Amino acid sequence: MRRDRGPAGATDATGDAMSSQPTDRLSQAKALIAAGQRGKAEALLRQILKTAPGKPIPLQMLAELRRKAGDSTEATALFVRLWAAGTGPSKAGLSLARLLIADKQLNEAEAVLRQVLDRLPDQIEARLLLVDLRRKQRDPQQAEALLQQGWSLCPGEPRIGLPLIEMLVARKAVPEAEAVLRPLLEADPDALELRLQLAEFRRRQGDAEEAEDLLRQGWSRHPASVAPVLELSKLLARLGRTEEAETVLVQALEAAPAHPELLVALGRRQSASHRDAEAIKTFERAIETPESPTEAWLGLAHASGRLVSTRLALEKLAQALAAKQDDPDVHYALASHLQQIGCLAEAEMVVSSAVSRFPGDLDLQTLGFRLDIITGRYDAALAHIARLPDKTRKDHRLRNRLKAVLYKAQWRVEKARDLYRNSNRSDLDAPEYRLLADIHLMALDVVEARRCLREANRRTPQRRMLNVSQGLVGEILNDFWTDPQALAAGQAAREQDKLENWVATVDAHRHHTGCAIGLMIHLRQTGAFDEKPSEADDRVAIPRHIHQFWDTPEIPDDVMTLMGSWRAHNPGWSYTLHSLDSAREWLRQVSDSRLLRAFRHMPTIAGKVDLLRLAVLFAEGGVYADADDRCLASLDAAISGRGLVLRQEHYGSIGNNFIAVRPHHPVIGQALEDAVSAVLRGDRESIWLSTGPGLMTRTVATHLVDDPRRLETLGSDLLVLDQPEITRFCVSGCRVSYKHTDRNWQAREFDNLPHIVHSAAPPPPPAERPGTRPADEPGNAAATLPPAPRALP
Repeated sequence: MRRDRGPAGATDATGDAMSSQPTDRLSQAKALIAAGQRGKAEALLRQILKTAPGKPIPLQMLAELRRKAGDSTEATALFVRLWAAGTGPSKAGLSLARLLIADKQLNEAEAVLRQVLDRLPDQIEARLLLVDLRRKQRDPQQAEALLQQGWSLCPGEPRIGLPLIEMLVARKAVPEAEAVLRPLLEADPDALELRLQLAEFRRRQGDAEEAEDLLRQGWSRHPASVAPVLELSKLLARLGRTEEAETVLVQALEAAPAHPELLVALGRRQSASHRDAEAIKTFERAIETPESPTEAWLGLAHASGRLVSTRLALEKLAQALAAKQDDPDVHYALASHLQQIGCLAEAEMVVSSAVSRFPGDLDLQTLGFRLDIITGRYDAALAHIARLPDKTRKDHRLRNRLKAVLYKAQWRVEKARDLYRNSNRSDLDAPEYRLLADIHLMALDVVEARRCLREANRRTPQRRMLNVSQGLVGEILNDFWTDPQALAAGQAAREQDKLENWVATVDAHRHHTGCAIGLMIHLRQTGAFDEKPSEADDRVAIPRHIHQFWDTPEIPDDVMTLMGSWRAHNPGWSYTLHSLDSAREWLRQVSDSRLLRAFRHMPTIAGKVDLLRLAVLFAEGGVYADADDRCLASLDAAISGRGLVLRQEHYGSIGNNFIAVRPHHPVIGQALEDAVSAVLRGDRESIWLSTGPGLMTRTVATHLVDDPRRLETLGSDLLVLDQPEITRFCVSGCRVSYKHTDRNWQAREFDNLPHIVHSAAPPPPPAERPGTRPADEPGNAAATLPPAPRALP
């Protein structure tokens, strides 16, 4: 008698002999399977098993046939017989485990796989299946332990090493991952993916020199691949070697002039260097390639929006949508652009349509959440969060971040802070740390806010070397810190959470912006700012006149569109567009020369506009709206019966981009006097603090505490609207092309500062701001203003 050696002549694992007749019939069954006659093969195998019921090869063949026929029940039963509680062939154990996994019998599958590994510890396929099971069961520690054991048994085995590297990287164990990766690369020096990953590890470990060498070697070994070139360009850009980053792309394009990925990367480098005209041409070249990548379309829209106008960007995005209808990234980019230029209804239409088409796209869902927040649909925003996946750490972080955004928008500052208390923050990214910095600012927690800003800068390549003071939030925090006693008083008032404590604190520290913001947040949280019916006298109504400003006669078309929205929605109103020349002419009529001198001494256009809006509104009243604000509806309902209408910003501060006020209002008069005094004193702080929202916040706060009866006018004569409330008729801070130039006040104030502008410690406290004169005291700029010259309706 001879042993059955199976299809490849291998000895049967049981070592039992078979008669010549079954062997012949087994060969016939194999031939039938090869010929596609599975039914006849199955019948023949069943005949064989009647006479030899325990034989592994016909059992294995029949089980596989039943599995392929979709009969998992019989297939499982056959594999159970074949496996024989761990004594059968390992191949049978693997097949049985796969069937059990497919049938969601995970515990049973794991038991079989462990039996396989007990017999054959170096069985790689069984180990990988077990690792996958443990990961699905959310047991990464056990999954990694299995891989570590496999690596020690089979060193250099890429099927074990690669998933082990992935798990080590996931828990940020980069040195350990590198120790696994290096022998894999030594065994296969031409493995480009391994080389790229090792370069990334070295970069993360701070060894940019070896990372660069690895990438250049990869380029040399694989000249036809663009991957090492793209990674090398990114690395050089991160190191600040921007010209070299661009040069390697240009060199690679000489060999492959129409490669879309290289063209997109070059366009991005040109755009990052603010050479948008060149970037547009490069992106257009990429679009003309057969691949016509989505990234090229989006890059073209972005560069066009910066160089020309947001209207042209919108046209390019519409073209992109026509060309790339099946790409959710294009739908997202279009909806996001519409939201940022203030077209909220249109943005919602695009998002709604796109989400129904791409229901699993997280970016689109997040944008829908953002629109809910802007418009105050907080229940819908919460429902958006509930629909998001929550399986991975990344999923949990996204849900946590969106909850923090929601709580912040609802002014539930402590709830937002609680989300991140006692949690591991090591894997937070720059936007999450910036969000946390804003939340801690609202809580007057300067130490935590500065720490979060520092972490955000560390995670942002272009800001890594900057001090936390280089930016608006850092400047505001510095201002909070200049008076430790006032800051401590504000923190104490926040803990006590009573109006009388806030009134006393602001009255004692009238100069402190942080205390003023704290009071504004308290009034919002307690409902004091809620809108109420007005009993104001119609004889002191807010004039139906809109004021805006642009410094030069040439107005960009996207700015012109936004300005036109105010006239379009308020056809019965008069309108004045001020310029530098008209502002100087108007100010020459002012009998108090202090205001004119302050206007001349103010070095920035934005600061001059701050002075002008206060002066004009105090003299004449009406509505002032910034050039980057879009009007969405008539203003009549918003101002009817009111004396002063203001906007509360997301920090809790009072903005000055939209102000509606009756003439000679004391808040505007005091703000104007304080702004003029700050300029003439030569204050060096940000205009946000000296003439902008910081000033407005302090002025409103002191106005209220000087006569607590004024608190009763909140919501009626003095109306302070938060974002959802003001969005009924106005979207503030829309995207416009000039913001990418030095016309943007923040770019002028912060982007051009030297890298080190302050020490890490808080700056020394300056002298307290001098007291201000009452509005009717001689020499007060606000008290002596003539009426503004009327403009044509």
